[in-house]
Amino acid sequence: MTAVNGRGESQQSNSISIYAATIPSAPMNVRKLDSGSTFIALTWDIPTSNGGSPITDYKVYWDLGSASGYFELLTSTTGNQQRFNLTTDIISGAIYTFKVVAINVVGTSNFSSIATITAARLPGKPGTPVEYSSSTTEIKLRWTYPVLGNGGANITDYKVYWD
Repeated sequence: MTAVNGRGESQQSNSISIYAATIPSAPMNVRKLDSGSTFIALTWDIPTSNGGSPITDYKVYWDLGSASGYFELLTSTTGNQQRFNLTTDIISGAIYTFKVVAINVVGTSNFSSIATITAARLPGKPGTPVEYSSSTTEIKLRWTYPVLGNGGANITDYKVYWD
C-alpha cells in the first residue's frame, strides 16, 4: 500500500496476508443420541473446517420416513448447537434418514453423510424367569435378555408380576 500526494508516491507499507472465508465443510458423524417411541435425539460432530468464519447455524433435513431420497428441511438450530430432538410425527419402529448442513456468513456447507435411524419400539419380551435361589424371606430369579432385542433403546427396568 502506498500514499500519494502532489509530490509523488510514498514507499510501500508492510504487507499482510488475508484469506477469504469460504463455506464450512460438512458436519460429520450424524447419529442417534437417543430415541423412544415418540422421539429421536440427533447429534453430530462439527465440520473439520469452519471456512475461516464461525459456524452460525445448522440445518437438519429428513426424508419424512418415506425412504424416497427426497429430503426436506426439518429444522434450523440457532448458534453452534449440535443436537436436535424430533418429537413429532415419529412412528415407533420406522426408519428415518437425516442429513445436516453447517452455515457460516459465507454460505451453506455440503450435506453430511446420510444417517439412517430407526425410532425405538417396544422391547422384545424377556426369557421365562427361572428361580435360582430362595429362602424364607426372598426368591431370586434370573431371565435371559429379550430375544428380539431392546427395541432400539436401552432397557431401563424389568417388572416382575406374581399372583
